Amino acid sequence: MDNEQTTLDIYTDSDEQPYSIYETYEDHTIVWDNGEYVFEISGNLNKDELLELCRSIKIK
Repeated sequence: MDNEQTTLDIYTDSDEQPYSIYETYEDHTIVWDNGEYVFEISGNLNKDELLELCRSIKIK
């Protein structure tokens, strides 16, 4: 991550799942793990929309 142009925020949801949120002027990247896999999703959606998408991802 480009730390000169990127801010980092840690968000923990109601299920105690932490998310690392990297934000630039153009997009967001969210990284989290479920204890077995590490996930990363990037996009130009706003932070809340991208977090909603992350929370909807389930392992089958």
